[in-house]
Amino acid sequence: MARSIERGALAAVVAAIFATPALAARIHPKVVNFPGDGVREVVSPTGVAIYFIDQTPDGDGNSDRPILLRYPGGRTEQIDSFGRNADVSWSPHGDWLVVTNNLGSDVADCRAITPGAPKAHTQSLTSLIEGGRFPRISAEVRNADHAYVRCGRWLSPDGVEVRVEGNVCNPIPCRMRWFDYRLTYDFRSGRLSSGHRR
Repeated sequence: MARSIERGALAAVVAAIFATPALAARIHPKVVNFPGDGVREVVSPTGVAIYFIDQTPDGDGNSDRPILLRYPGGRTEQIDSFGRNADVSWSPHGDWLVVTNNLGSDVADCRAITPGAPKAHTQSLTSLIEGGRFPRISAEVRNADHAYVRCGRWLSPDGVEVRVEGNVCNPIPCRMRWFDYRLTYDFRSGRLSSGHRR
């Protein structure tokens, strides 16, 4: 009887934790925006945490915030930094991570990150697209006036959707032309595969 009461109390505590939005977001979110969502740290199911540190603004009022990983043993490493904001999302099992860094009003880059020792492996998906197997998309990104490569929607435990969008207005005067593609990045192979254009 005592054991069943203890189990019931434990279940109630777990349910309460997941019912609390701030705590639930900290444990395992879909996509969290640093710093916009008010969450400073996101812990993966494997216990690795991604977090950012506020910095004192420089003379122009700019502050570049480091993004770090903290491993269960206490080791930390910086994997990126952001000046505006960044979207972070762990894979469903916590083995991989994507960080979309909104670098400016005209550019965003997604980094695919594999935590590990001696250090995490990071891959810029903009760089992969520009040098990869999709010449048309590569040309669009290179020649765009605005180019955004964003990630966050997991399609499988090891595959994430990569949205490539932006606009081209070249030469001037011109009519603005928008592009919007969907690719998939597979962490196991380190390759992009085609999706569809909208």
